[in-house]
Amino acid sequence: MKNGYLHNHISHAVERAFRQAGGEVRREYPVNVCGRPGRIDLRVDFPFWPIACEVESTPRRVLWDIEKARAAAAKFLLILTPTASVAKCCRDTILPYEEQDRLGPLGVFVLPLGALPEWIEEYLPLISPSFALAKINPSGKQKN
Repeated sequence: MKNGYLHNHISHAVERAFRQAGGEVRREYPVNVCGRPGRIDLRVDFPFWPIACEVESTPRRVLWDIEKARAAAAKFLLILTPTASVAKCCRDTILPYEEQDRLGPLGVFVLPLGALPEWIEEYLPLISPSFALAKINPSGKQKN
């Protein structure tokens, strides 16, 4: 996340989106994978599920992203890409890893940045009960 205009631009947009959704966001979250240091672009903590978020412009590092997310004890890994075609290449890279059942309990989502608002709206309530509760005000009525 330290280098690259596109990478940093996407990371800032993602950070804003998750903060607006009520998550606690930490940049460059340090991890140790079998003695090898690494950093997760964004770690987003909700009361029930930690999410590791990586921004990738190619599929080259996605398997390393999975290892970092597992080392950080994240429940979900969200890999964001600049385009849908890059997202597809990343999913194709992950598929054999997934088929070998090497993901364990880690849920992996790969999507282009433009799909993030929809993902937050549709999937975050399913994976984080705290998000769903945050949309209900004290009187019990649903917020708009």
